[in-house]
Amino acid sequence: MTVRTPVIVDGSGNFSALSSSDTLPATAIGISRNAGNLLNAASDGGLFASPPPFLTWEIGTTLQPNGGKGIDEGTWWRLDLSVQPNGSIPGASITSDGYLQLQPGFYLITFDGVLNTTASTGQYKSSFMTSRQYGYPGIYQDSIINYANLNGSGGAISLSMSRLCNCNIYTDVCSFGYDKGSDGSAALHGFISVIQFMP
Repeated sequence: MTVRTPVIVDGSGNFSALSSSDTLPATAIGISRNAGNLLNAASDGGLFASPPPFLTWEIGTTLQPNGGKGIDEGTWWRLDLSVQPNGSIPGASITSDGYLQLQPGFYLITFDGVLNTTASTGQYKSSFMTSRQYGYPGIYQDSIINYANLNGSGGAISLSMSRLCNCNIYTDVCSFGYDKGSDGSAALHGFISVIQFMP
């Protein structure tokens, strides 16, 4: 295997090899000390990558209303996003009724969880919605929707979904909801995260 020396390119298009140390000379590359940037100067003058801004919620925690299921919306539960958010995203806010407001930009939405039911049947949905315009579960353009087919035998089903969303399109609030199941027994446990990918 050939080991190649990494190089950097300055603003004039000139190439220069990196030294064997773990730092870059200040003149070689513009390094910002703004913590909001992904590349930052460490205390020793080297580079480190900051984690992207994020928010994460636990689904099914007993701190949620209705015994951990969330806000009752009739045939589905809505996660109260004002309950124990972990992390922060610049410019994001959570309304008093548990919705998330995001600034325009690109966000990676990830969800993984376990659905427990007793005798529910039919199609089951969970959805992260970036707009309330079309109701629950939303439409594919503004929602990340997970579908599962329940056969009435009960038990646990693993669910997951992710998608990069462009929140420039909507000025509405975001929410996460999931079906109660045909017999009302559906209980979802897991985590949902919103990661600011690009402001």
